Amino acid sequence: MTYEEFDKRCDELENAPLPERKTFFADVLAGETEKTDVRMMAFFRYALLFYRDGDFLAAREILEPFIIDYKSYRYRPEIIACFNLVGVVAYYVQEYALSRFYIREGLKIAREHSEVSRYAYEYNNLAVTYLAQQDYEKALEVIREAEKNMPVSDEVMHAYIYRNLAEICCHLDRLDEAKDALAKCLAYRGREILPEEVRIVSTLLTYKSGDTAGYKRCCAELREHLPQLHAEEFLASCKVLFDCGMDAGDNAQVEWVLDAMDAYLRRDPKEAQVGLRAETFRYEYAKANGNTALMLAALEKKETYYALVLARKEEIHVRDAGRYLPAAAKCVGERGRRQPHQDALFGQHVPRHPHAHQRHSGHAGGHPRLPQRRGAGR
Repeated sequence: MTYEEFDKRCDELENAPLPERKTFFADVLAGETEKTDVRMMAFFRYALLFYRDGDFLAAREILEPFIIDYKSYRYRPEIIACFNLVGVVAYYVQEYALSRFYIREGLKIAREHSEVSRYAYEYNNLAVTYLAQQDYEKALEVIREAEKNMPVSDEVMHAYIYRNLAEICCHLDRLDEAKDALAKCLAYRGREILPEEVRIVSTLLTYKSGDTAGYKRCCAELREHLPQLHAEEFLASCKVLFDCGMDAGDNAQVEWVLDAMDAYLRRDPKEAQVGLRAETFRYEYAKANGNTALMLAALEKKETYYALVLARKEEIHVRDAGRYLPAAAKCVGERGRRQPHQDALFGQHVPRHPHAHQRHSGHAGGHPRLPQRRGAGR
């Protein structure tokens, strides 16, 4: 299949049912054994389907074999987007150090090929990983690098960067700067591009600013949209409602959030991350109110959900090892034919940081932008 044929078929399938699109890309990967542009883009587009469907782990499983062997392919700007996508996926499963590793690799490739339009994307996504870990000073330092590179980036990226800058400044109590950043986000169509993200930061900002009427309006909007959200967006919205409620001593709001999380789990009991977060919140609430019985019950349920999360991570790591060992052996065999600088990716130690919430954006140099989920830049 030529690249033109592949690209045309992708366009024809744009609105096809998801199973049909998945089958197409799986068939291309099975049939296209040479390391061509078609094979590379099939990896990326196939993984992107799962990412957009909220199946982040499947997206990573598809794309990581390409990431390991990317130097065997002809350079295309979409290689940077592949690293970014894997980094965003790692963010969503709360492996923040691993997320930064992939994003930095993408940034390094962008610099090597003078893909200046990519810099703002990568810095934005790095900032979001620090934001998730509440390292607000580092997040501010990195998001300022993204802001510096905005003039040469896609204008849509401006909304993401200013939205994330607004939240970072909120947490640092730099409220005037937060208001200014949010106003700029809205000027770049933030409500249209990333509506849930704007609702979340607006709630935080109105609360911290003492705008009671605005805060109540924002809370009502978050509550209204909560049932429609994916797990990651749902958790992020619950978090801001819970945190503000706890800080204000608003037990009614806190209990509403806990009830909403319990309702989510009744609909989808397999969402262990939602269960883990719900019991963490319940424990904090019970502790603040001196309710020992509720604290103990929450701890017990929390341990159950945590065990499910760990079991899932272990399953993934075992499967990863099964894929990586053959690939690593192949890389070792090829090193005699590679220059030392070409082995940078394979020689790196990649720390894993087990532990959600996003403001990521991705861009494939003219190809689909990764959809905004909760703030990996969610």
